[in-house]
Amino acid sequence: MTRRRASKEALLFCVSTLLLLAGGLSWLVSAQTPATTLWVLGTLLGLRFSAYWTVGAIRRRELSVDVIAVLALAGALAVKPVHGP
Repeated sequence: MTRRRASKEALLFCVSTLLLLAGGLSWLVSAQTPATTLWVLGTLLGLRFSAYWTVGAIRRRELSVDVIAVLALAGALAVKPVHGP
């Protein structure tokens, strides 16, 4: 793995974690719209990178469980979010 790719993956991890935590904090203070927005943004970010890596793996004929991640992220966006009380 190149240094540049490692830094991109670290940035992806940090941004995804921040979106998840911010969404969780928003949900805890009953701010449903910001929570949903932050979680959707985090999911879209993950979906974009997962799809990119999966397409690359398919081109190299190295299909892996990344396909499941893409399907799970897409499925999470396809269903209506369920909010707590």
